[in-house]
Amino acid sequence: MDTYLQPIDLTIKERSYYYLEQMAAVAHLPQQAPVRAASGIDHVTVAVHDYASGKRFYERALAPLGFALRLDWPARGRAHFGIAPSPSSLWLVAGEAASARVTLVAADRAAVDAFHEAAVAAGGSSSGAPGPRADYTARAYGTEVLDLDGNMVEVLYR
Repeated sequence: MDTYLQPIDLTIKERSYYYLEQMAAVAHLPQQAPVRAASGIDHVTVAVHDYASGKRFYERALAPLGFALRLDWPARGRAHFGIAPSPSSLWLVAGEAASARVTLVAADRAAVDAFHEAAVAAGGSSSGAPGPRADYTARAYGTEVLDLDGNMVEVLYR
């Protein structure tokens, strides 16, 4: 297994090379304005068993929410998704998939419905049809879909 897929086990020198390689891979992209960290979260990483299938699923499922592929790095099994002009916020990494739960924001109820439809069409399994989510708030509306590796992707409009 490629040691780059397990940066936690790398030495400081190896981590430096890893991050330099990652920066070099995106050096050709235009500079982006700094983003104000409202939530304190920079990105979320989701592991997938099959890089190509996982990337295809997330490309199709996240499109209704405004996400697009921002970095495609097949040699390292990495795909980064984000909403322009912000930096990528959802990273896929090929490796041992573990169960993750990611909740994403939708602009409106129609976006929740469109995500659910796109995710299921891309091979995901519905785990909660679009509808009210009173456990969040009285007006919350959301859906839940399992990706191809069993990761839960929830989309919520408040």
